[in-house]
Order: sequence, then C-alpha cells, then structure tokens
Amino acid sequence: MSWNSDQLFASKKQDWRTPEYVFRYFNEIYSFGLDAAATPWSATCTNFITPKEDALSIDWSKAYPNVHAIWLNPPYGRGLGAWMGHCYEMASAGNQTIAALVMARTDTRWWHDYCMRAQTIYLIKGRLKFLDSIGVAANSAPAPSALIVWKNPPPMSVKNTQYSPQFISCKIERNS
Repeated sequence: MSWNSDQLFASKKQDWRTPEYVFRYFNEIYSFGLDAAATPWSATCTNFITPKEDALSIDWSKAYPNVHAIWLNPPYGRGLGAWMGHCYEMASAGNQTIAALVMARTDTRWWHDYCMRAQTIYLIKGRLKFLDSIGVAANSAPAPSALIVWKNPPPMSVKNTQYSPQFISCKIERNS
C-alpha cells in the first residue's frame, strides 16, 4: 500500500486512542498525571484536557501544578507543529516532564525545531495500531512512531552547542 502526502500529514480522524499497552509501558517509567490531548473516551489519565478546553491555550504547569509528568497523543495533521512547540515551551518553562507520542517524521520542520530539543526520543519498533472510538484497532499507522520526552533543562552538546537528545530504540510488547 502506498501513502500520498495528504495521508502522511493529516488524518480525517483526530482522536485516535493510544493502545493501552503502549501507554502502560511509558507510564511505568514516568508516572503520568495528565493527558493533555484527550477526549473522555480516549483519556489515558484521570486528569485530561479536551479539545473544547484547548490545551494549546493553557499553561500546564499553572493549571496542574501537582502533576510532574504529562502525556499526550496529539491530533495529527498540519497543526502538529503548534503542539510540539507548546510541549517544548511547557517543559522549558516549568518543572514538568512532557511526553508526546507522534509519528517519527524526521523530515519535518517541527521535528527539527522541537523534537531535536528533547531530552529523550524513544524510537518505537514496528507500526502501532491506534484505536477508534469503540476500541477497535485500526490499520497500522502510515509511519513509525516515537515518544518525545522533554525535561527542563534540555540537554546540550558541549562540542557543537546543539541539542543532543538520547535516542532509545524500544520494542513494546502487547503484554508489557
């Protein structure tokens, strides 16, 4: 199956749910207290921000001062750069760890502007199957996924004064 650029950069459906085993794998590492991009049926955490509440207009550290780690599977499309920018800003301004599950699109501006400023980038082996509103797994995603994790302060390369995230390859088993 081939994918055209519209399919790779946008999704008609913006509220795919993260497979539970994927969230559970990373939650064991970070203990998330907020899902910053969710609907009531897709939320991975007790605390969550809905599209109506507009997560991009909220200072997460002020609105959720007792949450130390934030998860999000942002809506994928041309607006993803704004989400990545907000994640980076929230991590840089506060004491929260921010983790965003996105397609590993290393050819995009948002990847280089924001993901490459992360502390850790988990490259997930294989293609994830996100869930629809009734919990049924869809076809595999059209690109590989990565979890981008920002912490304050972000790491810097001493030699080049460039950001140098740690890359971790991970295979997440359904029963993990």
